[in-house]
Amino acid sequence: MVYLIKDCYDIIYPKVSQSIDFELKLTERIRTILKNFTNLVDKRYDKDSIGPEWIWEYTIFQFAYYDKMKTARDVQINWIYGKKALDRWVNREKDYAYYNSQYQIKYNIAKPVEIERIEGEKEFNSRERSRFYGTDEGYFHCYVLSLFSEFNKQCIKCKFNEECKDDKSI
Repeated sequence: MVYLIKDCYDIIYPKVSQSIDFELKLTERIRTILKNFTNLVDKRYDKDSIGPEWIWEYTIFQFAYYDKMKTARDVQINWIYGKKALDRWVNREKDYAYYNSQYQIKYNIAKPVEIERIEGEKEFNSRERSRFYGTDEGYFHCYVLSLFSEFNKQCIKCKFNEECKDDKSI
């Protein structure tokens, strides 16, 4: 999820800050912030409900929140991906989608096709994992297609979980 968050941030922040060449560097501090955020999200939501679409809407919502505020600095990453920000998201108004879309129009921010592609890929991966689930053929099938995910429920319960973890670390 850290890389997905980085991708969204790298699309939105340059448009808002007018720093066209900006790219988030995953320093140890940034990784810690994002890892802490993903842990907070994991405690509050089912992992299968959190995907690229959720990350995109969440990130737009947080940037839009700070849009009209006068701050001494540009928006900081821990303002977007922190406990207070997640609480703000949980307690958001129902019409947030309208404001998100207005914000995207204002800064000419288009949701990347990549996010829509990832959603389709998620469905494909789930279907493919199920085809030969728990069999030797399934292990090979997942290995060849790189379907293993340490956070996926099917993978967690699969009898080849440890082998797949070892294969992924190679």
